[in-house]
Amino acid sequence: MFELILSLSILLAIVFTNRAKMDIPEYLVLALFSAFLLRLMSSPLIQAIGYYLFGITILLSSIYVFKKVNDTAKKGLMLFVTLPVFISLVFEVFNWPYANVIDLLMLIPILAYLILLFKKSDIKSEIGFLTIIAAKALTEFLRLVIV
Repeated sequence: MFELILSLSILLAIVFTNRAKMDIPEYLVLALFSAFLLRLMSSPLIQAIGYYLFGITILLSSIYVFKKVNDTAKKGLMLFVTLPVFISLVFEVFNWPYANVIDLLMLIPILAYLILLFKKSDIKSEIGFLTIIAAKALTEFLRLVIV
């Protein structure tokens, strides 16, 4: 079920990104897509590479938002989408305590993403990678609630 949610978000992100024709966001979507495909492979090493690539790409998307987005409100909401997901991945990688509590905070990226969508912000170029990252936040939250 969780892979289905991420697969649909990646499909939507690719559709959205083709409309934008921006350089960096397009590469971020491609990297997230590649990381997702690597995580589906059977080899544990390749899965780990995909997992780390996913985290690094989320960090790069946060840096992109911080450097390139000029509107302060839009930048803040986009950082609320990207940074909590990256922090959650760091907690999981290092097996730090309270990783499940951090997963409860995945409501923040989900709400920030919905605000960006319904506020009708001009996020045509960023909508692709934001969709994938918000779907990752949704799967982390659902994994905590359902399991």
